[in-house]
Amino acid sequence: MKSLACLALLGAVAAMLQPNSASAQSSFLATGNDFMETCGSSEELESLVCLGYVRGYVTGHISGTLNARSFQQTWTPDAPLVTDTFCLPDGFNYQQVVDVILRFLEENPAIRHEPLGLLIHLAMRQNFPCSNQSQ
Repeated sequence: MKSLACLALLGAVAAMLQPNSASAQSSFLATGNDFMETCGSSEELESLVCLGYVRGYVTGHISGTLNARSFQQTWTPDAPLVTDTFCLPDGFNYQQVVDVILRFLEENPAIRHEPLGLLIHLAMRQNFPCSNQSQ
């Protein structure tokens, strides 16, 4: 029974990732408009997709920053969790980050058509600024 539920879930996710036939050029969560439509939904599956997307973005950004610091020999194990452009507070959670991005998009409707990665970056910089920019 569990394997049937897993297959159904995988099928639903795969269907969500397919571009719709009316717009072959569109891709899943490509713009701020896409993020608002998907992540503003009350559907549980869409909520999980948004949390996963945001977690991947944040984790990738942190990993990239730490890799760059390691390469430059400037990172130390006791350094705070700083990503050069935004700093996550202790105790943050990914739903909080989704909420921050949605609020940013609601407050900036004129730029929602822009690439989602850029908009997430702007939202994170605005809402989680670093107190010490001397990295």
